[in-house]
Amino acid sequence: LECIAICEEVLFINKNDTYVLNLIGKSHYNLGKNEESLPYLKRLLEFKPDDLDTFMLLIRIYFNIKNYEDCIKYCIKFLSIDNSDMVVKRLLTRCYNGIGNEKLAEEMLLEIIKQNPKDLESKVTLVRNYYTAQKYEKVHEICNQILKLRGFIS
Repeated sequence: LECIAICEEVLFINKNDTYVLNLIGKSHYNLGKNEESLPYLKRLLEFKPDDLDTFMLLIRIYFNIKNYEDCIKYCIKFLSIDNSDMVVKRLLTRCYNGIGNEKLAEEMLLEIIKQNPKDLESKVTLVRNYYTAQKYEKVHEICNQILKLRGFIS
């Protein structure tokens, strides 16, 4: 907390100090004060619009507080910079499920699986989604893929 107080004094002198904005945002996050970190991290993005670390923190915060709409927004921005990050794609899928958009969740899961056919976690999530949607033929198909992947059937 003392660190945050000192950094606030520095911000009073130089409100555009990106190092200090980053430090305060991460400090609040690490202390479990997710919502208090948001203004600092958002401001940091004004100066560093391609900073993936800041995007990742914002994504995790919005996901943790179940603000799926904003989480989706930052996931999409992140993926526009780095489309290969599987963690962000999985979080995006979970957000789509969180807002009840099974179609977009399915599309993202299929994209992940296409990029990494051995991704067991995404296949299991896809099975859950298909089961919830009562798409039992697709459940059977993906379950067979999982069993083959795990070496239980050939």
